[in-house]
Amino acid sequence: MPRKISIGIQDFKQLIENDYYYIDKTSFIKEWWEEAYRRCKSHERLHEQSSPFHLQLF
Repeated sequence: MPRKISIGIQDFKQLIENDYYYIDKTSFIKEWWEEAYRRCKSHERLHEQSSPFHLQLF
């Protein structure tokens, strides 16, 4: 019987007993989090830079 890929299973005992593959996504999550942080910071900078322009319009 071929091994299955686990989705949403966090219990190592269950992974081993049911012969699931375990895929470590730690580095993926770290990269995703850092990219989201960079995007958020760049959005904040754009907002801060555009604020004086918006004030000049009024």
